[in-house]
Amino acid sequence: MEFVELSNLDEKNLTDYSLIVNSVIGKDKSSIGFRQKFDLKYAKQFLEEILVKNRSFIVLVYEKDQIVGTGMFYSFQYNTPHLCLIKGLIVLPNLQRKGYGEKILKYLEEKAKEFEYVDVLLNPWDFEEQINFYAKNGYTQVGVFPHFIQDLKGKYHDSTFFHKKIGDY
Repeated sequence: MEFVELSNLDEKNLTDYSLIVNSVIGKDKSSIGFRQKFDLKYAKQFLEEILVKNRSFIVLVYEKDQIVGTGMFYSFQYNTPHLCLIKGLIVLPNLQRKGYGEKILKYLEEKAKEFEYVDVLLNPWDFEEQINFYAKNGYTQVGVFPHFIQDLKGKYHDSTFFHKKIGDY
């Protein structure tokens, strides 16, 4: 697997990011909160908004030159410099449950340590597979925000918040 930091928003990177996001939009088990298909213009706008955040990082993950996943983190708030949010952890649906998600998550945690983050917070939707995935990877459930987001079919989902300590204060 090759991990490529996304810092250049060229057409290839935007196309690959759009492909990976579009692979899960509207799927029943999707944790990604996008409500529209990603075209290159929307991908660029979204990623620019992330990259300007304080201490942010986005990775594209490849296997044999093919995009297989992505993930990102950024600072939670300005008054909590020790805490980052991991968001947008996506693996192509046909490659899920094959260890890619765990490898991407571990990579993001290691990069977050390089950015001097100590705590990670994340908040997937209320799907059992996702809750089990994060618990298996050492995250502790710390709360639930009920009826947090509405899916494309009109159903509301809770957002389950998880925490993991990855460093020392």
